[in-house]
Amino acid sequence: MNQKKLSWLIDLTILTGIIGLAYFITLGIPPLYIPDEGRYAEISREMLLQQQYIIPHINGIIYFEKPPFIYWLVALFEHTFGYSEWSVRAPNALMGLFTSLSLYSFGRHYYNRCTGYFAALSLASSLLFFGMSHLLTLDTGVTFLLTLSILCLFVGLTSKNFKILALGYICIALNLLTKGLIGIIFPAMIFLLWLAITQQWSLLKHAKIISGIALILLIALPWHVLAQIEVPSFFHQYIIVQQFLRFLTPVMHRQMAFGIYLVIFLLGFFPWIIFTMLHLKNLFPQLRQRVHYQKEWLFISWISAIFLFFAPSHSILIPYLEPIMPAFALLTAPYLSHLWLEGSKKMRILLSSLIIGFFILLNGAWLIAPHIVNKSTKALALTTLQLLKTHPNAILINYNYYYQDFPYYTQHLVLIVNWLDELSYGYQITPLAKNIIINDDKFWKIVHNANNTVYIITDYASQQEMQKTHPNQVFLLQQSAFYVLLENKSNKAKTNK
Repeated sequence: MNQKKLSWLIDLTILTGIIGLAYFITLGIPPLYIPDEGRYAEISREMLLQQQYIIPHINGIIYFEKPPFIYWLVALFEHTFGYSEWSVRAPNALMGLFTSLSLYSFGRHYYNRCTGYFAALSLASSLLFFGMSHLLTLDTGVTFLLTLSILCLFVGLTSKNFKILALGYICIALNLLTKGLIGIIFPAMIFLLWLAITQQWSLLKHAKIISGIALILLIALPWHVLAQIEVPSFFHQYIIVQQFLRFLTPVMHRQMAFGIYLVIFLLGFFPWIIFTMLHLKNLFPQLRQRVHYQKEWLFISWISAIFLFFAPSHSILIPYLEPIMPAFALLTAPYLSHLWLEGSKKMRILLSSLIIGFFILLNGAWLIAPHIVNKSTKALALTTLQLLKTHPNAILINYNYYYQDFPYYTQHLVLIVNWLDELSYGYQITPLAKNIIINDDKFWKIVHNANNTVYIITDYASQQEMQKTHPNQVFLLQQSAFYVLLENKSNKAKTNK
């Protein structure tokens, strides 16, 4: 191995150690956040349980809001490492790590070694990317695959290397299986904007677009076809409702004020956004040389395209901005490298302190956050799990809400009372769904049946309402800050005996 390859290997090993430690040391400690983490963990668990990898189910109900690639990854980790917070979050933490390493590789190849380091470390220690890489959502997977697709397409186009181009197209296909049409819309928007700015339309003849589309279809189309065959209404629900109406209309009730959107856009890359602004101030006069600064224009196009895509959307959440963060890191890294190489010792201390300090600070925040914002049912679910050892045929019920981490922790499907929301579509097409999602009348019949052992989780307001309308029918077993675990009268009587 020559010296250059050895230095690459050393750098990648060092970065893997630093970022891996920062990302995995506290990863499995907080309980699952609801609804997202509980939802995706349970979908993956049910895939393993049912051996059904085409049609996602949650609590036994068909669920087509998202495609299955992340579910497959989580199911693989659950199968390998067991059911735990660590195993369901590890795929995202790994993709966060790999995204950072890909930025190092690009930064080192096109700039210098120091730029590669800062691209990786500024991304990994930035506020939004760190947080999302610790959570089980789909957005870090989208970010990882989008980053690889953009970097591979750029390298493939500018070097006329079809093997690298092909890797970019593969990433687009996998992104289609991660979160749908944005997997292809984002790269298309970014590169069309970049080509328009740099006036390098001639590069398109090297893009092998027909071959790329064929490769994308080869990978992404089979799942869509199989899902459509199995569920005839799949196309309307998944493509029309989830991909178009969700974006164009307020059907999902996820609007965000533009001012808040702009603040999150800027704070997502904190603390490094300060250096981004300083860099852009010096960079803008030079950007007129569009071909010479084609990389910088690629990063700006990347940021602009995604920002403008979501700005008018009727469905926007904070994690949707995560795919912008790698572009911020690549845009800022050359400036940070310059400060490190040309600046004073105090500047090196400052930059080092920011990296180390934010890794420590963000890990601390990750540990504290569950005590502030997480409404997990874990404590009550673990109590229920112990009770199931004595009463394995007990009926578990979520009353007036679906607590999406509860089935995961109890490894037991539940009956849901008076709640449909995102399960409305699945309720209409899933066989026996009416036996899973029930109304008050059915609920009280189950509770009053002396042969049934029933454990109920609900909130304090619902418990008080139960006591008013049906006094002495349910009894408190345990309570947490937000919820109560109840048992039915027949079970209480058995306990007294």
